Amino acid sequence: MEFAEEMERTMEEHDEKKGVSWKTCSELFLWDKLDEEWKELNHSYLDELRREELIDITNICMMLWHRLRNKL
Repeated sequence: MEFAEEMERTMEEHDEKKGVSWKTCSELFLWDKLDEEWKELNHSYLDELRREELIDITNICMMLWHRLRNKL
């Protein structure tokens, strides 16, 4: 539950400037963003940064899952 709450907090933090743009941007953009966040995680050496990157990665995975689910 704590992890899900942190995911939601991060999404809400970005709502003001990005809204739900993830629903209309290209899927390629999201895949590229996932790759970028994964690289940032691999180059992070501080646990706090790693935790933030994991939340970013998971949120992008949720976005992609949602977009792909709607194609079925």
